[in-house]
Order: sequence, then structure tokens, then C-alpha cells
Amino acid sequence: MQIANQLPVGMGQPSSFNAIVIPAPQPFSLKAKFDSIYQWTWDSIAMHWTIYGKQINFVYDASQNMLSDISQTWNGTAWVNLNQNNYTYNAGNKETGLLTKTWNGSVWANSGVNSGQWIFTYDANNNNTGQLGQGWNGTAYVNSYQYIWTFDANNNEIGSLNQTWNGTAWVNAGQDTYTYNVNNKRTNDLSQTWNGTAWVNSSQTSYSYDVNNNEIGTLSQSWNGSSWVNSTQYTYTYDANN
Repeated sequence: MQIANQLPVGMGQPSSFNAIVIPAPQPFSLKAKFDSIYQWTWDSIAMHWTIYGKQINFVYDASQNMLSDISQTWNGTAWVNLNQNNYTYNAGNKETGLLTKTWNGSVWANSGVNSGQWIFTYDANNNNTGQLGQGWNGTAYVNSYQYIWTFDANNNEIGSLNQTWNGTAWVNAGQDTYTYNVNNKRTNDLSQTWNGTAWVNSSQTSYSYDVNNNEIGTLSQSWNGSSWVNSTQYTYTYDANN
């Protein structure tokens, strides 16, 4: 669930607000401080790289946490503002919020493509336990979706719950349940969807290990309504040094 990422959180967000899952960044002993980031795409017809976006105006605090940046897109002749990202952090330098605004042609607005507000929560062990996504309804930010993550006493993630807001209450959408062996190695990942009244199996992945805790196998299966059906399998081997 958590991905250590040195790139800005707002970079490369999908256009659908509800689909955005933003991993809260982890602390680094060394942090990269960007001046600018340029984005290019390969033109397979002209056979050359074509620029399409950039991020500029990075601002950092004294702890080198990124406080803000601006995304721009190239319209063929000039750079045009796209999004403005603003980040907040707690005393432990964990990101607690992301506010993204869209350029409406004259000012930064709360509504538009990729705009929204995200709030991150943590437990006493600094595990990211929640992500709340909100969109702008014209006058205020309103709930859109949330992810809730749970952990065991060894800080292993054991559950991931995805819910959407129906206007008055949270509605289950999907969940993942993780199990581990005595060495804190993940042995199973069970994915389920909510059918309105109960959780229904969707898929699962099982992991196996050798006596040295090296992963030696991965088996993915899908649920056909009554039993598990094999899908893909990977096996791994190691030399004498592992």
C-alpha cells in the first residue's frame, strides 16, 4: 500500500478524482529538492520525443518537505497553467494533506480536472492508516472516497478498506485482507468486493518461501462463484548466496 516515492505526490494524477489513490510519502534520510520536472512522450510517427508537461515553482520548508508546486502543459506554442499543489505535514514530517487547484484561465480554482483535497492520517507507529478524498461542490469540500488501512502489532498491513460517499454515509466498495507467517512474510492477499449486503471473493494471491525466507512462489487465483480457479503462477530460484 505505501510506496516510498521521491516524486511529488501530485505528479501524474489520473483525470478521474474517484480513482486517485495517493500513497503518503515515507521519510528519507536524503531528500531530492527539485527545481523543475519536464515530462515527455514518444511520438512513434515523427520518431522523436515531444514535450507535454512540466512542474515548476517548487517550494520547500526547513525540513525539505515540499510545500507547493505548479504543473503546466504545453499547448504547442506556450506553457499553460494546469494545477497548483499545496502540501501540509505533521511534526514528524509525514504528509497530512494535499490541496490541488486547477487554473481556470485567470485564477487558481477549487474545481476542475484533478482538483480536490486529500487528508492523510497515521497511527502512533507512523503507519498511514487513512486517506480521505474530497471534491469541491461549488461552496465547500465534500467527501468522495476513503481508504482505511489496518496493521498488526508488527506493523504489517493486514487490511485495506475502500469506501465511497453516497451523500449521507460511507458505502463499502472493496477490501483486501493480508496474512503473514511467523517471519512477517506476507502469505496471502485476498481481494473482495461489496455486493450491497456482504463481501464477495474476487481474487487472491498466495506467496511461499524457503527456509531462508526467500520468496519461491506466487500463485494468483480468481473466484468463479463457488471455488478458486488458478490464474497465474511464478516460481523463483536462488543460488547458494541466498
